[in-house]
Amino acid sequence: MLDYRKTEDMERMKAEAVKRLKWPKIPGLNEAFAKGIVMVSDGTNGDVKLRNLTIYEKYMVTNFEKIQHAIVYHTILTETKFGKMLSMLFVGKYEDEWFMDEENFKKSYTQVYVENLDYPDCSEIGTIGIECTENGIIRTY
Repeated sequence: MLDYRKTEDMERMKAEAVKRLKWPKIPGLNEAFAKGIVMVSDGTNGDVKLRNLTIYEKYMVTNFEKIQHAIVYHTILTETKFGKMLSMLFVGKYEDEWFMDEENFKKSYTQVYVENLDYPDCSEIGTIGIECTENGIIRTY
């Protein structure tokens, strides 16, 4: 198990995150993350657009990273019938699970932490369907 607080473990997790950001082939994602910027694919208005995280979204990402000893490399904001959801794509502390993430991504789904902004008690780690576009990542289910 990797420890988010150790520099060498953090560097390995960051390297894995950079590798994962190459899968969607979306211009600018890898470059932003290399500068320490986590982007959000905002699909709340029907079409997806990349933007920077708000202060509140940054707080949620940082809080999740500290609690789970993980690194969030991208987020997806979606309006659903269950409320507004911020899905956080992350590299977890269990390195032996990383190989599954690439296979899952190729099959159009990934493991995320979903923060339900309207009903926080319904927030959880789970799997979502995704679709990559040139403008960002869309949550499909």
